[in-house]
Amino acid sequence: MKIAITGHSGRIGAKFLSSMPQSIEFIKLGRRSSDIYWKLGLLPDPASLLGVDAIVHFAWATTNRKVNFHTNIGGTIQLANLAKDLGCPFLFISSVGATSQSLYGKSKFLAERGVIEAGGQVIRLGLIRATNRYLDPKRKVVTLCPRLKNLIPVTEFDSFTKYFTEWVDEGFASDGIDFKTVTLVDDYCEFEILTNAKFKIPIHEKILGVGLSSLKTLNYRFYDSYDAFKTVTTRK
Repeated sequence: MKIAITGHSGRIGAKFLSSMPQSIEFIKLGRRSSDIYWKLGLLPDPASLLGVDAIVHFAWATTNRKVNFHTNIGGTIQLANLAKDLGCPFLFISSVGATSQSLYGKSKFLAERGVIEAGGQVIRLGLIRATNRYLDPKRKVVTLCPRLKNLIPVTEFDSFTKYFTEWVDEGFASDGIDFKTVTLVDDYCEFEILTNAKFKIPIHEKILGVGLSSLKTLNYRFYDSYDAFKTVTTRK
């Protein structure tokens, strides 16, 4: 079995590949260490995907969200439509953040809609602790720990891989899904419980929001941080 995959060098994609059985041959689409050169917004040569049994799409530009807004949406829909033309099942790995009012959420939601219209399938994941850069203990000793009203949706990595293997075993479709969006969440946790930082500085949600909002015009990194804050505070 051959499955084409984008985003294989990302945190979730890399861990996903290392956990998959050797019976599945993955064709990597990307810019580095890839079998086929590809990036969001670039249409891969259809001939290079002949014989592929499915396409799994992880890739997403998470920095400079304003600049990459249309690239993320258009690049995802473009790939989903190519899969449709090839008669190839398409699985988009999305996020529960698609229900938020952030720029990230809106782009995920619009990409999801395009994938479904192309006959693809969408799975929304919550935060995966083992792959989330904000919770990496090697990166942070001290962290601001916002007191959020909303609990954080958490997806266990094993739940995701179990879903994927069932999707493959059932012929790239699950009972009752019929190409609709599936949300895979195992738990809801307070942010403070999730973070692995040694020293945690609690900060009220409103204070953090005002602070990030006042800094968001300085450069894209501040804007991205503000947008990430909106993603976890405006979930429906």
